[in-house]
Amino acid sequence: MSNVSSQIRKVVWENKGSSFKPKRKACMSRPNIWAPKVAALVKGGNHQAALAQIKVAPSVRDVQQLRDLLLKLKLLTNNRSIDQATSDQIDALSAPRLHRSP
Repeated sequence: MSNVSSQIRKVVWENKGSSFKPKRKACMSRPNIWAPKVAALVKGGNHQAALAQIKVAPSVRDVQQLRDLLLKLKLLTNNRSIDQATSDQIDALSAPRLHRSP
């Protein structure tokens, strides 16, 4: 039983009046692995899958990390379509939104 309780995230309970509210300790976030995965697609030659992933990129920071990684690996100079797609996606994600979704 002690092994199970040591594996479960510890939650500290505070008694405020009649209700108990959990207070969680801060955890470190996991590193984002999107850019290395897409870089592996480019390196493997699967350019269509890489382009599809670039078009649905989660954030500007992720696309910039991908560009930096591809520049380090010298894969961006050989793949003109990947270069164009990453720069277009950075521009699209950086632009302010013109409307709010309902």
